[in-house]
This record gives sequence, C-alpha cells and structure tokens, in this order.
Amino acid sequence: MTEACCFVPQGGPGPACPENQRATKPVMVFTVQHHALAALVGRVRDDAYGFCDDPVCEVVYVGTGGHLLRKGDLRTKVGVKATEPPIQVCYCWSFTTADVDADLHAHGESTLIPYITEQVKQDLCACHINNPSGRCCLGEVTKAVLKAKKLARDLGPCPACDAPLETVTAAESQP
Repeated sequence: MTEACCFVPQGGPGPACPENQRATKPVMVFTVQHHALAALVGRVRDDAYGFCDDPVCEVVYVGTGGHLLRKGDLRTKVGVKATEPPIQVCYCWSFTTADVDADLHAHGESTLIPYITEQVKQDLCACHINNPSGRCCLGEVTKAVLKAKKLARDLGPCPACDAPLETVTAAESQP
C-alpha cells in the first residue's frame, strides 16, 4: 500500500462535530470539494476539515472555521451513514454490501478483499479522493464481510441455497 492511495492527513483529531461533540477524523479539503454538490464547492473554504463518522449524525464534514456539510449537501451517498441499500463500502470499484453478500454466497469467502488489496498494491485506487472519509476502503469492506459472515453463521445454512457460507472463525470475529 502506498501513501498515494491511502494518504491520511497527519496530526491530531479534526474539529469536534457540533451535533454530537465527537472529534472528527482529518480529511483533505480536496476530498470535501470532490463530494460536495457543485453549487456548494465554492463554499468549501476552511483550511482544514474533519469527517464525522457517527452513523446517526447528519453532519459529514466539519471545517475548522465552523463550515458544515451535511448528508444532503453531498453528491455522494456516505456508506457509513447510509441505512438503505445500496450501501457503499468501496468507492474506487463501487462495491456495496449487496456485492459483499453476493461474493460470499458465490465463493464462500471474500474475493473482494484480495482484489482490492492487489489494486492498492498496484496504486490503482484513489480512496483519499473517492471515499468521503478520505481513507482506504479496505477497513469498511472487511467490516462488511465479517458482518455478513456473522449473519450467515447466526442464521445457519440456507435451505434454498446450493451451499452454506463458511462460518466465521474465532480469529475473524475478534475486533
């Protein structure tokens, strides 16, 4: 993985979200501009922004000068804040939670994680721009895979399916 793909701004936490008082994660200004509605891009003027990853908070970006961008101010649906499908987990290759489910059903294991990992190694992703959080999507994809595996394990084999999904191992279920 190279810095070009998954570059994360250095420093401490971003500004606190005024809606929930939680610290945000620093995100580059051009990432904010990339996701803002065209009519709002010119208003993205603060020197630095933070990404609010609280799933129930409407605020997505918090500027150091107090500028806020909410879910409705963006042209991109933010996967970590989405409650209705499609829920995006990878922005460079447009993978959703439905793609994760279909992949696990078809293969018994994730083929998406190795695929994305290989693309990252070859510098073929742009998570720092495409992902609203400005971070590598592999973390969200991995969480989605583990969640889908846990659900499959909890529900048991599907009588309508050709083969049951493999169960989550103890190592995979650890946070």
